[in-house]
Formats: sequence, structure tokens, C-alpha cells
Amino acid sequence: MRRTASCENGPRYGPTPALPPFTGNLTQQKMSFNANLKMVTGVLVMKMAIVHLLTIRNRFIQGRFKVSEDHSFTNGGLKWVGDVFRVMLLAYGSPFSTIERLHGIVSNSIENEPYFLIACFALAQAGTTNSDMAQMVLAYGVTRVLHAFAYALELQPFRAIFFAVGLTINLFFGVKLTGLL
Repeated sequence: MRRTASCENGPRYGPTPALPPFTGNLTQQKMSFNANLKMVTGVLVMKMAIVHLLTIRNRFIQGRFKVSEDHSFTNGGLKWVGDVFRVMLLAYGSPFSTIERLHGIVSNSIENEPYFLIACFALAQAGTTNSDMAQMVLAYGVTRVLHAFAYALELQPFRAIFFAVGLTINLFFGVKLTGLL
């Protein structure tokens, strides 16, 4: 009940007016797509940061630095800085994967993920998303993370399967942008 006009004996209460009809599913679908896109974008950013940290860790473990001045972290005037990095990165023991494999993950991510994110942002801007596409965004994020693990650990055929699923979703979103679907 809501308060209406007052009278001598105090305020009068009347029925609460009906709310406008729920605009429903379309709004929920857009929110779901955008929320999933936001989460997957964050996961992909974190994945790349972790791969970069693993690469640095491997460089310390193996002593294979990309540029000559970085060797001062292990045996030069900056050894104390290198020791701090080594502790922070737990750069002891055996490497997680080879540096080349980690570079492959970075290259593969650069070749695929930006195009997916561009397609998603364009679809969201155009307002042509739905709940199925929101689920596809999540599936893409999961397959990209699993692909990175499979790539690093040399797990075939899983690496190929995860790549194929992600690529199929990427292609679907590209076709959706053209208006053919």
C-alpha cells in the first residue's frame, strides 16, 4: 500500500499502482551476455599475465634471458634483485613448461582472442545477443584456458579439440556480425 492524499484523521492508504510490465528476457539476455563477456575478458587477461609470469620464472630457472642485460639478475650487480624475483616467482625446481611452449601460448592467444573480443563488443553494441550467445562466451573462455594448459603440457588431442571449439565459436560470432545468421 502506498500513502495517498492526507485527510483530517491522517494519511490515507490506497492500492499500490501496478509496475510497468517487465521488459523481460531481452534485458536479461543482454545483461547475461555483458556479464559473461566481462568475466571472460578478465579471465583471459589473467591467463596472459600468468603465462608471462611463468615465462619469467622459467627464464630464471634455466638462466635463459632474452636480452644480455638481464643476465645481471643472476651474476651481476643486480643479483639481489634477481634473488627477490626468484623468491617471488618460486623460481626453483623444474620449469612448468618450455619457454618456447609458453611463447606459443602467447602467440596463439594474440592470434585468436582479440578478434573474439572485438566480435563480442560489436555484437553487444548492436544489441544482437541472446542467452545462447552468453553461454557461448563462457564456453569460449573455458576452452581458451584449457587450450593454454593443453598447449603447455603437450596434451594432444585435447589441445586441438579445445582450439577447434574456440575457433568454431569465434567463427559463429563473425558470421553473426555479417548478418548472415
